[in-house]
Amino acid sequence: MDFKSVLTSQPFTFIIGPEKKKFFVNEELISKCSPVLKALMGRNFREGSQREAYLDEVEEDTFVRFIQYAWTGTYDSPSVVTYPDTAGPDQKEKTSAPTVEFGSAGGYPYIIETRPSARRSDSIFSNRVPRSNFWGGIDEDPVSVPPPASLTRSKPLEVFKNLSYPKPPVQEKKQTEPLGSPFLCHAQLYVFADKYDIKDLKSQSSHNLHLVLADLITGCLAPKAISQVVELAEYVYTHTMDMPAEPLRRMLANYCAWNIKKLSENAEFIDYYEVGGPFTRDLLLNITKRLT
Repeated sequence: MDFKSVLTSQPFTFIIGPEKKKFFVNEELISKCSPVLKALMGRNFREGSQREAYLDEVEEDTFVRFIQYAWTGTYDSPSVVTYPDTAGPDQKEKTSAPTVEFGSAGGYPYIIETRPSARRSDSIFSNRVPRSNFWGGIDEDPVSVPPPASLTRSKPLEVFKNLSYPKPPVQEKKQTEPLGSPFLCHAQLYVFADKYDIKDLKSQSSHNLHLVLADLITGCLAPKAISQVVELAEYVYTHTMDMPAEPLRRMLANYCAWNIKKLSENAEFIDYYEVGGPFTRDLLLNITKRLT
């Protein structure tokens, strides 16, 4: 990304959602992502002349994630579920063992492994000896002994490498307000990207949704979370094209078929299933494939 051209471009006003929330965004930033929005901001359209566009069908959180993607190439999404720590006393990790943490960034899971820091003993500045005090005793606080001159002259590169410039700690992001459904947010971005021809964002959002669903065990979910899956299916089948190759429809029908036992115990899912239509058709086709 050419940051100079983005930062020097004129701001464009987007009025988002029924609440008509105004967002002021650099025009060049949007133009590089979406050819459709680029044309909309052009002089051939009324929006381009007035320097503002009203996108009433777009959710505010979806537009915020889109702008985050435009700047960084990814976007944040809420967590799905937190599993309790079931490890017993014998399974607790030892002090010398690595610590493994799990998290997510823009929807992608990651693992951080940290090990206890070892105390360096090979540094030329670590040679310290006790210091005698006035009464003939020895102070507890040692003093540094300068390294041999021959060592510093013969290995200046090693001396330079041993200099310490600590990296500041990474500031942990604190989410102060909910960002909506952990499933629906990806589908909403997918629909937005499909409408405005943002191919990379469309691929990333479908990829992220698949990751979330692939890690999701319906047997561990509360009824509210299953309701969110139903909400996701309703949204996808309302806002996408009815064709066999549609990626999100195929993903949802396949997922629900594999988890039909648990989902069928949920009244909200049964209500949606009984409505019929493309979702019921696709679900039955996927269940049939499992039985043959």
